[in-house]
Amino acid sequence: FCKGQHLGRLAATLSLDSLYADANRLVTFADNHDVPRVWSACGGEERRVRALLTFLLTARGIPTINYGTELGLAGAGEPENRRDMDFAADARFAPLIRTLLAARKTHEVLRNGQARPLHLSSDRYLYLREGGEESALIAINLAPTSWAPEFPAAKGVSGLDLLGGATTSDLVVAPLSASVRIYKNTDLTMESGGNELRKVTLRVQSDSENLRLVGAGPNFGDWDPSRGVVGKQQDDGLIAFTIAIRANEIGVFKFVREAGTQPQWEDGGNRYLFAKAVSGTPLRPTFTEGETK
Repeated sequence: FCKGQHLGRLAATLSLDSLYADANRLVTFADNHDVPRVWSACGGEERRVRALLTFLLTARGIPTINYGTELGLAGAGEPENRRDMDFAADARFAPLIRTLLAARKTHEVLRNGQARPLHLSSDRYLYLREGGEESALIAINLAPTSWAPEFPAAKGVSGLDLLGGATTSDLVVAPLSASVRIYKNTDLTMESGGNELRKVTLRVQSDSENLRLVGAGPNFGDWDPSRGVVGKQQDDGLIAFTIAIRANEIGVFKFVREAGTQPQWEDGGNRYLFAKAVSGTPLRPTFTEGETK
C-alpha cells in the first residue's frame, strides 16, 4: 500500500490460508513498535493509509491497531515509532476504524468468510469474501485513476457500501482507495467457487534447459529451487511447466536456472499466477550473467 508494490503479494498470501488450521485466527497488523509507523511508511499520504486500514479491517484474521494509528502518529524508526500518545491530536482515522470495526461485528462474513479472487493486477485487486448469508466484495485501487471493476454476478444488484453508508448498485473505486460492499447471497448469481485442484500449464521461452519454477507453497516448492517444478521441453522449442493449483488460488513464483553450483534467480520482481487468467502467451524470463541470489 505504501511503497507501490504488486498487490499480488496480498492475494498470494491469502491463497496460502489453506496451509493453516484456521487462518481466521492469525493476527494481522499494519505496523507495530518494531517497524515504521504506517503514517510515516506511507509518506503521510492519507488516502494510502485509509486504503490499507480498509483492507486490514475487512480481511481475514484478528486485526491489531497500534496505538496512535487513529490519529496518524508519525515515527519512521526507533525510538520515534514508540513515542508517547498525543491525546490532543485530531483522530483523523478514528471514524473509519470505528465504522469498519462496527461492520466487522455486524457482518459475520467479514470475520469468517473465505476469500475468492476475481481480478488482480499490479495496482488493482478485487476479491469476494463468502460465508453464511452474505458476501463482501472488497475492491482495492492503488492506481492514479478511478476504477469500475467488472462483477457480473452483482450487475444491477444493490449492495451496502460500508464506507458510503448507502445501498447502491454502482461500483466505482476512486484512485488510491478501497471499497467494501455487502451483498445478500440470495441476490447474487455466482457459480461455484471451484476450490478443487486443477492443472495449469505455463509455456516459457528460454535458452536455458535447466530451468525450474519456484515459489510459495508446497505446489511451488516453498521457495526451495531443489523442490521447484521442472519444465519439459516441447517440440516447438518452448518449455512447459505444469502446476497443480486451485481455481481460486493465486500463486507467487520466479524462474530459476542452474549457474554452476549456484541457483540463479531471474531478474525483476516476483510473478503471479491466477489460475483463471492464464494466457497462452509464452513467458520470457531474463537472467543477468554471473549473478546469483
